Amino acid sequence: MERNKAGCQKPAEGNIYAGIGHLLMVFLCALILFNQLLIINIKTKLGIDGYFSKMVYNVIYTRTNETPAGRDLKLTGNIQKDAIEIVMIKGQPDLYGKKLNVSFDRVQESIDIMKKYDPNINIFTELEFERYAEITGKISCEFCCPVTALTYADGKPTCNCDHAKAMRGLAAHLIKNYGNKFSDDEILRELARWKGLFFPKQMISKLIGEIKSGKLSPDIAAVLNGIQLPKYDLTDQNMNNGEMENVPDMVGGC
Repeated sequence: MERNKAGCQKPAEGNIYAGIGHLLMVFLCALILFNQLLIINIKTKLGIDGYFSKMVYNVIYTRTNETPAGRDLKLTGNIQKDAIEIVMIKGQPDLYGKKLNVSFDRVQESIDIMKKYDPNINIFTELEFERYAEITGKISCEFCCPVTALTYADGKPTCNCDHAKAMRGLAAHLIKNYGNKFSDDEILRELARWKGLFFPKQMISKLIGEIKSGKLSPDIAAVLNGIQLPKYDLTDQNMNNGEMENVPDMVGGC
């Protein structure tokens, strides 16, 4: 390294240029990233989202869902009692419950409200439609109607019973109004929780059967999302039929 007349070392010009180059590179990368996010935001508003937009969307938007997986569940280790506890949820959903005026304690009234939001798929952007079709394709009202999903692949309804309308309506409402607070799995969980109250006896029996088999369908997996189950004695076949007497068979009309 060169020295000046006072005997001090001169900083190498190459090091200075390298430092400036690194700073410029960081600035350029930040500018490109900002530009891409701006483009994605514009495309989302125009409804022309693509795969890359969806991928970045999922990375950027932090999930801040405040809705608990159940509430303070009191699981006993008795598979029938626990299934009833899990399915027969009480209270008002966080975030959307108050705004929609729906409650797990007022099932029929809530069905009547949520079914009003059963959407025309033209309301969705491309990204929103992809989410809607994906979610509603994983759950159905099979205890009421002989269908395997709430919608066809093109998003059109498979069934027009009140249960299906309510679940599709809730899915659409959450995607449109809370899309950055609920992941797809969390929206599916909300639909499955309501399905449990639409068909309590059937969902309790389905839950017990799938826990025993170890093979979970999408709606039961969604109901159990975030719930830590105890170990069950799956050889115990004793069921208390009296505990099921007060459980409704179905709420809402087909």
